Amino acid sequence: MEMGKLDEAKTWAEKARAEGKPLSAEDLQSFISEALTNDDAAAAQLWLEQTLLNQDLSTREKQTICFLAVFLIARKMGFQVLHDILETHGEQPNHWIRNKSRWLLEILRSTRSGGLERLGERLDDALQVGVEADHSVFRYLLYEALKVPDLAYVTKWFDKAVLHGVVPETPIVNHIIGEVAKIEGFAAAEEWFEKATGAGVKPNVYTYKYLIQAASVEERDPEKWFRRLLAAGIAPDVVTFNTLINAAAKKGKLSDAIDWFHMALSMSIRPDMLTYNMVLAAAAQAGDALAAEQWFDRMSKDGFVPDIVSYNSLMKALMKTARTREVEELFWQMKMNSVMPDVVTLKTMRWALGRQRVKELLSDADLLAEQWSDEQMAGVALNTGLVA
Repeated sequence: MEMGKLDEAKTWAEKARAEGKPLSAEDLQSFISEALTNDDAAAAQLWLEQTLLNQDLSTREKQTICFLAVFLIARKMGFQVLHDILETHGEQPNHWIRNKSRWLLEILRSTRSGGLERLGERLDDALQVGVEADHSVFRYLLYEALKVPDLAYVTKWFDKAVLHGVVPETPIVNHIIGEVAKIEGFAAAEEWFEKATGAGVKPNVYTYKYLIQAASVEERDPEKWFRRLLAAGIAPDVVTFNTLINAAAKKGKLSDAIDWFHMALSMSIRPDMLTYNMVLAAAAQAGDALAAEQWFDRMSKDGFVPDIVSYNSLMKALMKTARTREVEELFWQMKMNSVMPDVVTLKTMRWALGRQRVKELLSDADLLAEQWSDEQMAGVALNTGLVA
């Protein structure tokens, strides 16, 4: 509604009230409905004020009539403006806006395109007048900050949640720890763990998994966090053991990888395909071809079909021990089992056999005519001497 028409409407409403003919609840609802249809916060404010001035209506009736008008004003003008309007007309603002966390969440979602700074302004606007933000509000804000990612806002909103009596939920904290580990490193992730648990967050198996993974990436002490997991009475899962086995594999510590594998079995945790591939990777990294062959066979016996990762690990172990004949035999086994070689396969074969022999094997297997991707074709060119 244009300003001139708003003034006319206000004058008309005040005249009607002075004549002892205030607008009825039905009239007010009709005018508010029109304001909502037009998304007109100024008109909503006018009819809210006229409703508040109506002495014939109880507070509950006023709240019922103006429920959506109040939301529109909060969304477009801010909670502080709404608070001042209510207070000016002798209302207790807390009775109208305190338990409006759902409103706040919807307002934040509609403000998303304004960026994190604007989200922060809308949050502060609401908190300053007593709106109680709940888990859903802070969960939304933390995930928005993590999408950027902006760890300064993550820290700010985590602290603000705790300050207002909201302990962030474990899943979002796990996400934070994982993101911090990637951006700032393992030590910062450890600090976040202590910060979160100190605030009352209850860690779960995934919390420890992120820390075990972060420790293994920086070659720290992932076992420390595994021990803390057990001390906390939390049962590890297959992902936990895969992370520990992967850490051992990267260092070529085959015996450690096997120990973790057997510990998983002793705790009735069934290994998955990734578990076997990581033990195979540990054998390859250690250059233990015999162990690699044994684990490759065991994988099949235990019901898993070796994939390209499995073949590449075994081939790497054979290459490291100069068992060139077995490298060629494994290539033909892949062909027989319809496992297409990838760039890693070709690179390993080149190291073991030389470019010319790789080219001959691909030709004999009718693989040079395959439809390779650009990346794969570059690998073929590099490892066979063919022009991409």
